[in-house]
Amino acid sequence: MSPCLPIASAMIAVLLASPPPAPPTATWNDCGHRVIAAIAFEQMEPVARQAVVDLLREHPAARDAAFWRGHEGNGDDPDLNLFLNASVFPDDARRPGPFTRYDVGRAHYVNFRIMVGPDGRVREVLPPIQDPGDDDPHGDVLESLAANVALAGDRSAAPDDRALALSWIFHQVGDLHQPLHNVARFAPATPDGDRGGNDIRFGEYTLHGFWDWALGGDASAEAVDALAAALVAEHPRASFANRLAWKEPVEWSREGVRLALRYAYNNLDFTVGEFPEPPIGYEADATNVARSQCALAGYRLADLLSDLVAE
Repeated sequence: MSPCLPIASAMIAVLLASPPPAPPTATWNDCGHRVIAAIAFEQMEPVARQAVVDLLREHPAARDAAFWRGHEGNGDDPDLNLFLNASVFPDDARRPGPFTRYDVGRAHYVNFRIMVGPDGRVREVLPPIQDPGDDDPHGDVLESLAANVALAGDRSAAPDDRALALSWIFHQVGDLHQPLHNVARFAPATPDGDRGGNDIRFGEYTLHGFWDWALGGDASAEAVDALAAALVAEHPRASFANRLAWKEPVEWSREGVRLALRYAYNNLDFTVGEFPEPPIGYEADATNVARSQCALAGYRLADLLSDLVAE
């Protein structure tokens, strides 16, 4: 990871002027993660996709008749179901149940620090810092994703460990494409940081939650498949040609910072921590960004998975 994002007002201007990509709660929600997985499933070549399916069958949750095989959101395609269920496993592990031992809270986010002055202007964007009392060996989402990619690609590792790492990869690629999983804003209203918008009330949600639900909430296989097809039609792979060349997750995270500055915190008074309703036009912008980001995440996930299982 580079030592820091661009800092100082001149570099903030560069961030905002560059062409925009059109502990936190779970990014997107089950719907968003499953849509990303469905896009990846359809984008992969059959041989590579089958290799991922074969590995996911070794996942502890795949062997639990009541957990993945009996999931209420399953559709008719058992292979697609594996992709969909793997994508939300890290969030499922946070809920009471048989897999809580796999919960790793910090591995869902990274907090690049948006520093706001008393005048409400963004002064600089600083690199994340680790809490001195935090001895979590998994690290933030960037550090953890790198470890999971290494483990999933290690053919000498135990198959169930590789499958667990693979489910985290599904999820973490999605996490990095939700803008508020990449930042914490330090401002007069939130001097200790807003935890990716979790400490800002935004209508009936937190700001973070508002973005989590930007794609809606129906996570059934039928609804997910339809939404995935719609997003691919709206945002075909060719429309992301330049950005798909960016292979490093830290580059994806920097995209998230730019999106947070341009959209997530747009027209929000930095001196207050509660907003009764979104500003005019905010919801439409958030929806457009979410749809674009989920499509892009699906393409990037397909590429990453294909590289992992390549002979």
